[in-house]
Amino acid sequence: MKSNKMIENIKFLRLLADNLPDMLWAKDTEGRYLFANKALCENLLMAKDTEEPIGKTDVFFAKREREKHPDNPEWHTFGELCFNSDVVTLEHMKPMRFEEFGNVKGKMLYLEVHKAPLFDDEGNLLGTVGSGRDITRQKELENQIKKSKETFEQLLNTTIEGLFVFDVNKRCILANEMASHITGYSIEELIGMHAINDIIDPSVRDYVTQKMKIDNADPYEMAIKHKNGKKIPVLARGKNIDLFGEKVRVSAILDISDIKKAQKKIEYLAYYDTLTGLPNRSLLNNYMEQIMIASNENGFDNALVFIDMDNFKKINDTAGHKSGDILLQEIALRIKNSITENDIALRFGGDEFIIILTNLKNIDNEIEEKINKIRQNIEKEFFLPEPYMMEIHPEFSMGIIFFKGSKHNPEELLKKADLALYDAKKAGKNCIKYYNHNMQKEIEQQIEIEYRLNKAFENDEIKVFYQPQISLDGKITGAEALCRWQHPVDGIISPIKFIPIAESSGQIIKLGDIVLEKVCQHIHNWSKNSKFKSIPISVNISVKQFMLPEFIESVEEKIKKYNIKKGMLKFELTESLFLNDLKKVVDKMHKLKEMGISISLDDFGTGFSSLVYLKSLPLSQLKIDRSFVTDIANDENDKAIVNATVAIADSMKLQTIAEGVETVEQKEFLKDIGCTVYQGYLFSKPLPLEEFESYIENY
Repeated sequence: MKSNKMIENIKFLRLLADNLPDMLWAKDTEGRYLFANKALCENLLMAKDTEEPIGKTDVFFAKREREKHPDNPEWHTFGELCFNSDVVTLEHMKPMRFEEFGNVKGKMLYLEVHKAPLFDDEGNLLGTVGSGRDITRQKELENQIKKSKETFEQLLNTTIEGLFVFDVNKRCILANEMASHITGYSIEELIGMHAINDIIDPSVRDYVTQKMKIDNADPYEMAIKHKNGKKIPVLARGKNIDLFGEKVRVSAILDISDIKKAQKKIEYLAYYDTLTGLPNRSLLNNYMEQIMIASNENGFDNALVFIDMDNFKKINDTAGHKSGDILLQEIALRIKNSITENDIALRFGGDEFIIILTNLKNIDNEIEEKINKIRQNIEKEFFLPEPYMMEIHPEFSMGIIFFKGSKHNPEELLKKADLALYDAKKAGKNCIKYYNHNMQKEIEQQIEIEYRLNKAFENDEIKVFYQPQISLDGKITGAEALCRWQHPVDGIISPIKFIPIAESSGQIIKLGDIVLEKVCQHIHNWSKNSKFKSIPISVNISVKQFMLPEFIESVEEKIKKYNIKKGMLKFELTESLFLNDLKKVVDKMHKLKEMGISISLDDFGTGFSSLVYLKSLPLSQLKIDRSFVTDIANDENDKAIVNATVAIADSMKLQTIAEGVETVEQKEFLKDIGCTVYQGYLFSKPLPLEEFESYIENY
């Protein structure tokens, strides 16, 4: 019975061995076969069955095959040409890997071979045991690539991206110098490494695995694992191609470490006040939304407190801006020390602060106690240190509005708190006012403006003014179209008074269409005047107008109607646009570019920029917002943001233009950091059509 069982086991092992695609064998110490499986007999030895090799060597079968083809001595050379790996294995007495090659049936065969010493049950050396896997196609692909390697490498090494070519098993078969630089591995080390297991950082392996299944993947952000263990952020893209008849994956990575650092810096500068360390107004909506959601759940009241220092300008004028900065830092610290960990304090701008008091269980008792504590702390006298040596008694006005639940609009709450603050200022300053419905007059005025604005559309009261854009060498490089409301009784109405209302009411769509129509008409009228031929006109496009389904079609109609040449029209878009469906936004931008319309990102740094997406957007220009230019000579925060913006634009080969340039000092600072196109009152105020035409004619 035991003998029968052993025979069955042997038969089963033979069955397993003969069903494997890999070659399996065992040899004695002289290289004579003790065992051979079916794959070895059929693909290498040309043996009639698995018994024939027993007691014979590789050379025997090689000679026999050559005798069948006397006219071709290279018909079967594998037996002689293969490296004497049996001897090497026995010399080292440990498992080893080899690559063996030679001709079989007149064709080159490459094998990946694994061998190990073979011992019997008592530890006596019998010979070697081994397996072989056909890697001919892989080696042929490698050899074909190597033949054109010099030219191919020259092409690869001209790019700033790290390039990899992976085979169907995701093994690297080619890499360029930048790939080596980014990963820290030499090119030789990269060859053979697995894309997912060896190169990609473990934190994103599942994500990248899915991306590599996409035939032509759009750029995406991921991370690679550097040789030193560090995680390197990269922008990646990949495409499946046929290379020398084989399916391969070409992947490109761009090191965005510096961009990430700049992004973090800009995000901090955008969302936090560098002087006080408090969050700034950009984070207010986020905080308000979180608090309103929590209030929905717990049912507690909250209070939005708008604070303004009454005598700050006087202190600044008396003791200087530096002393004002020291005072603001102290006030911020006092505010933080006056509130609980659940409350939030922000610097809104200048000498204005916002406090959000949360979780008010008994509003009548708690609010008075909390506000009194805040006032007592922030209105204590303050001694400016040397060299100022001045005692200051700060005073504050406060506007307060209560809210509960998520039915409120953060912007509306802020507006109402601001109305209450305004009322406190009117009441003589250094006092507190709570919002009440008598402050609704402003809202009524807004309704009146909405009505009058509709009449303005009907009566052609919307006019286009133009403000020239000047390069460093004094040339006019373009102009921005700015809308003005020319009322028959009130005269020119400032856009500050009606643009925000048009935005909130939706009238901005009609207003934007009127302006674009007029601009296209003017460009057409100027087309025969040589002085206007190289002056593109920038038009502000609102988010609501841009996101209209028919926007592209409407623009195309105007382009054709007025025969607008490519390069003569530029659209200025704000960063808030990218909070919408990004794919739709980018698709529309590309369609505009195809029409010959260039894109400028307006008010850069004031919104929600994603630097990774900036690289994929068809932009030609970044526009630095006037809020950063106004006090650029004195405000370190503004300097840092403008510096970072110009650096990012340069790295992406985008032009920068600064608006609101009103002094030579501002222009010189901008010039020194590389911003060479300017717009502002230093050069010209916005001009009515006739004056603008005269300006250009006489420039």
